[in-house]
Amino acid sequence: MLRVDALLSRSSSIYIRFRNITDKPIFTSLGDISIAFPMEDMYDSSQVCMRLRCHTHIFCGGEVS
Repeated sequence: MLRVDALLSRSSSIYIRFRNITDKPIFTSLGDISIAFPMEDMYDSSQVCMRLRCHTHIFCGGEVS
């Protein structure tokens, strides 16, 4: 079993922590698990976007993003 904690800091950063809370290692095969993390897509103004927004694409392998 995994425990997932999402922590929001005062600087609006989000920290995600995955922890194995069993006494045994967890093994998976490629494609057995996935992580979905929806993020709000906001474009208030160019001044706000340049200082406070982040546009990111994360590709973790092959044709899956």
